[in-house]
Amino acid sequence: MQGGGGDKIVPARFIKTLAVLTDRAPCRAFEAVDCVLLEDLGASGSQLFARVEREPVAAASLAQVHVAFTKDGRKVALKVQYPELRANMASDLAVFRTMGSQARGAWQCACQTVE
Repeated sequence: MQGGGGDKIVPARFIKTLAVLTDRAPCRAFEAVDCVLLEDLGASGSQLFARVEREPVAAASLAQVHVAFTKDGRKVALKVQYPELRANMASDLAVFRTMGSQARGAWQCACQTVE
């Protein structure tokens, strides 16, 4: 949870618990995410690449990464978002807005108390 500033608002015990979601989350079968490539790029992983390793090398809360080989033989990282990501994005953003409003309100209240 680095880079997003979440460690300034979210208590440390939650950050420690959720840290696993940055790169060691439960992974999914490649077939379960291959549909994203088909939908976004118009072709499956087996059509786009010479080879895609089925086991991901990393999995996070939004996507997982597979080793793939291009048709000219280069080894690349193939990051594929989870299929339900778009559907969940709207509700996630609403939660973030609510949390931000609550944090802002708490900050304003704390500032008024100090004055």
